[in-house]
Amino acid sequence: MNKTFTSHVPDQNPSNRAIDVGIGIVVRVVPYNNQTIGHDSERSTPKHSPTYEILITRRPRHTVFGGYWELPGGKADPGEPIDDCVRRELAEEVGLEVEVVRGLADLVHTYPHGTVRLHPRLCRMTAGSPQPRNLHVDDHRWCPVEEIESTQFPPANKAIVDELIRVLSEGTV
Repeated sequence: MNKTFTSHVPDQNPSNRAIDVGIGIVVRVVPYNNQTIGHDSERSTPKHSPTYEILITRRPRHTVFGGYWELPGGKADPGEPIDDCVRRELAEEVGLEVEVVRGLADLVHTYPHGTVRLHPRLCRMTAGSPQPRNLHVDDHRWCPVEEIESTQFPPANKAIVDELIRVLSEGTV
């Protein structure tokens, strides 16, 4: 079962209902980086740590938080399962076909303009998926996990990024 975190910014309209949003965190493994983390005692060869890159997209300038980077996703249609929402949104925004691997903790966040309930899902591209392209986003890029904390995201993404870093560092992807 997913945990739920709540962050709060005073709401101008307390009658707002939370909007369910599926977030697709597409992770790809970069087999080895240049950082040696130890030696294999049997072979006396350096060990290298695998690293990860996360697909991020830039919000269109004419939207709320326009120009910020974000983890791709969008609003769930009424009755739509979140995993289906994540797959649909990634196909619509960047043309990817993905497999949902696991969920992270849900997050409820209230902005002055409304409340969102974010449902982050770790994903990987399916075999044969096209490479990402800008269909309904201003830009996209693969962000090394080491740079993700310094990337400008909307406020609600902070807890998701923190949990993502924890999960990747534990190797529980």
